[in-house]
Amino acid sequence: MTYFFSHSTVTSDDKKLTPKLHLLWVCPPKKNGRNMRYWGKTKKEAWQKAKDANPGCDVLWKKEL
Repeated sequence: MTYFFSHSTVTSDDKKLTPKLHLLWVCPPKKNGRNMRYWGKTKKEAWQKAKDANPGCDVLWKKEL
C-alpha cells in the first residue's frame, strides 16, 4: 500500500490582525506624565486611541509589550 500525504503550510501575510498592547507616555500640559497601556493592531492605532482618550495631552509611543 502506498499512501500519499499532501502537506500544505498556511501562513498569513497580514500579521497585524491581532491587537497588541502598547506602552505610551501621556503627559498633560504643565503636569507630570505617566505610562499608559493601550491596545491596537499597529502602534499608530494605539497612539490614536490614547490621543482621543486624552485630548490636549502630549502622547509618545514607547514600546510594544
